[in-house]
Amino acid sequence: MALVSLVASALLVEGFLRRYNPIDSILYEMHPRYLFRLVPGARRIFFRTAKDGGAARILVTVNGLGFRGPEIRAKPGSRIVVYGDSFVMAALTPLEETFATRLEASLRGALHRPFEVVNAGVVGYGPDQVSLRVEDEISTLHPDLVIVALYSGNDFGDLLRNKIFRLEPDGTLAVNPYRLSAGQIERFPDQPAKVPWSMLVRGLSNLLMPPGPPRHDTPYRRGRERVEDTVKRYLNNSRLEYKFRGTSKAAEVDNLFGDTYSADLLLTPDEPSARYAAGLMERVLVRIAALGAARGVPVLFLILPDVRDVCAEGAYAEWKAAVREFPAYRSDRLTNLLADLAARNGLEHLDLFPAFASARPCSLFFPRDGHWNGAGQALAAELVRNHAIVRGLIR
Repeated sequence: MALVSLVASALLVEGFLRRYNPIDSILYEMHPRYLFRLVPGARRIFFRTAKDGGAARILVTVNGLGFRGPEIRAKPGSRIVVYGDSFVMAALTPLEETFATRLEASLRGALHRPFEVVNAGVVGYGPDQVSLRVEDEISTLHPDLVIVALYSGNDFGDLLRNKIFRLEPDGTLAVNPYRLSAGQIERFPDQPAKVPWSMLVRGLSNLLMPPGPPRHDTPYRRGRERVEDTVKRYLNNSRLEYKFRGTSKAAEVDNLFGDTYSADLLLTPDEPSARYAAGLMERVLVRIAALGAARGVPVLFLILPDVRDVCAEGAYAEWKAAVREFPAYRSDRLTNLLADLAARNGLEHLDLFPAFASARPCSLFFPRDGHWNGAGQALAAELVRNHAIVRGLIR
């Protein structure tokens, strides 16, 4: 009886932890087409630090189709699907404060009819992975509008790191025989073989062997690294990513989450690496828009600024001082480049840089994490609502 009681109690505790306190649970899984994706039905707790607007525990839930948030409803009215990376998924923001949820509420209030906005953001995704998801999901989700969030800080580099597409010498887009490297598969986060199956076991393990203190990195440099050295590291990483595209490892993906700021496009835009990344981005954007046009679905490209480019206070003052040493530097260069690529091809787009830069920009981002906070997502939702209505993107 004592053994039965102990087992029953352990099962109850396990069920409670899985439901309400899923720390270190498995959130991502490898995928042969998208490289990785969110695990359908997954739940995980994320911790926000006090320095990022107040300590908080954020429960992120994934629905049965692999999107953050509740299950998708039978289409009640208009449906919008928002694709993007960690800015859209917004793991450090409560669901009700995320861009997608705020946009849904804003459109309902403005147009007085049902709307559903699906959060299709995934941490680490680039526009290339988004294009594959749009291609696979547009005919089943039946959206009235697709929004593709482009994060100017690292989405250019994602295209080289993911190695899904390449540019041919004539400028056309080609598909690589891409695959995860053996080392990346071994290091892939949250693999079942590396994570105890039991939430109770995980909790006891953390008590007996607590993790070390978090690194005190700033959003733009490692530990005590000098800002000038950070800039050099970013530039070197961009050049190496470009160089490796022509080697025997051109199709092996060995970096999924180590996104590097696109310093070459910002500071040395005439370098081969910068020109190649810009050309690759242009072809991928055209591909996404064509997928929408083939189904009669408008696509809006939402251009997000990097906090380093709009905020000049506190730690970011050091960053600004370092990059101003480069003659080509302009704080809006990355967002302007994305806007120019879209305009040149007649693609619907909205650049958030001007509005963010004029609205106390430092207050729109988490100070240490660097992603937009609830205020930033609220402002973006208001701007997108107005743009969609004025431009007739919502029927």
